Amino acid sequence: MAAGIAPVERGDEAAPGPSWLMGVRRALAELEPVDDRARLLDRAPRALCENTLFERAIVTLVEDSSLVFVTMHMDDEVQGKLIRDLWRAEPPALGHLLIESEVVRRRRAILVQDALAHERTHRPLGRVTRTTSYVAAPLTFNGEVAGMIHADRPVTGAAVGALEREALWVFCQGLSLACERTDLLRQLNDQREEVRRHLLALGAVLSNHELPQRLGHRLADASDMELAAAGVVLAPESRIAALLTNRELEVLQLMAEGATNAEIARQLVITEGTVKSHVKHVLRKLRAGNRVAAVSRYLKIIGTEQRAN
Repeated sequence: MAAGIAPVERGDEAAPGPSWLMGVRRALAELEPVDDRARLLDRAPRALCENTLFERAIVTLVEDSSLVFVTMHMDDEVQGKLIRDLWRAEPPALGHLLIESEVVRRRRAILVQDALAHERTHRPLGRVTRTTSYVAAPLTFNGEVAGMIHADRPVTGAAVGALEREALWVFCQGLSLACERTDLLRQLNDQREEVRRHLLALGAVLSNHELPQRLGHRLADASDMELAAAGVVLAPESRIAALLTNRELEVLQLMAEGATNAEIARQLVITEGTVKSHVKHVLRKLRAGNRVAAVSRYLKIIGTEQRAN
């Protein structure tokens, strides 16, 4: 083990002190009403700092084996902008030389002491943050490390130790569960809405006695001509809404703006793998062979709507 690294080990998991634990609980309680993952991550650093002795907290997501900046809380806005700009320009790569790779590999919190001199810290960011010691803990979504939070005390210059490491780890575990809860609620709402749309479409098909062979077919699998023959007449906006979930429509709109999968992932605060899955569903539901064809059909429908209005 390299000097200056203090990861959580079995037998080294003492609970955070009462004041730290109460602060973490208050921070998580503040975040409990939030029902969207992006907003949760955006509000988490401020909630953590305002309810504990941490003075700076930075949220990142793991994308393409790098730590991509999401948001940060600290009182010094000038230094905050420097850190944010540098992090976005040069995101730390999670290679074996970077100490944060231990967080991903071990799925544990770490304490980094003597950070300015440590050989495995990210030197460019270290020079800007000027932190002497910091803690980092993983954010896990669906069993995978999807990001992490760094926290320290740069204003007072107070060192962080094992107590702060444990407190941040407890906070990240609670935040991870909260994010998974919002994802599940969103998926349930999307599925409920999709079922409702299919039932409405099925009712329209059942009401047309000329096409009994269409009974039970999914609206998403019916072509424009088939729907028209079945008596299902939808406005362009309704047609898109009937075919796609809310999240798929968001992805399609960003595709139409020319956004890449990585850019869509950053904007919607999801992984690239999730974006690829949504794109696949969009192509299938729009019966498009590729992204260009999907966007073309989307723009055609939107254009029809605009002309109708």
